[in-house]
Amino acid sequence: MATKNNRRTKLTKQLLKSSLIELIQKKSLNQITIKELCENADLNRSTFYLHYSDQYQLMKNIEDDLLNDTLDYLKDINTSIDAVNYIKTFLEYVKSNASIFRILLCQPENATFQNIFIQKTMGHIKDRLPSICPTEAEKYIYDFVMHGSLQIIRKWLISDFDMPISKVANLIYRLCDLIYSGYTDL
Repeated sequence: MATKNNRRTKLTKQLLKSSLIELIQKKSLNQITIKELCENADLNRSTFYLHYSDQYQLMKNIEDDLLNDTLDYLKDINTSIDAVNYIKTFLEYVKSNASIFRILLCQPENATFQNIFIQKTMGHIKDRLPSICPTEAEKYIYDFVMHGSLQIIRKWLISDFDMPISKVANLIYRLCDLIYSGYTDL
């Protein structure tokens, strides 16, 4: 019986998340009502309140899921591949989850999530790369590179993938490489 309820709970939460993602593409989170969310998911309001207190808690759950899934995905990427292919693999993941990435990475009202996303992914990437900058400047350079890379990914998402993944990966890699090599020349 526990398995059945567990599957039902997972399905219910997934329906609610999908409903919110669909609605948030049309209007902001604070304009979405629980009634509207539940009607869109074809669920009762009482079912919603069994799992979440409001749409903001549901959104936070979506954010946490995406962040955890992304970090797990990054951990699973083969580190023996070259940097361009590492970026390419990550971009394939972004593209396969485009609707949620467009919402969370491209909408200005999600700036808090975007900063957390950058900090967590930067921490993960830094752990996998050798130190390439002097320690006094490292945090500034990594922050600059991560924000710049994120902006390229945002533009690519908003432009509906107007460039092939391999070109975007090469662009990010070459720009980052120029920044790192340019800093060592100073």
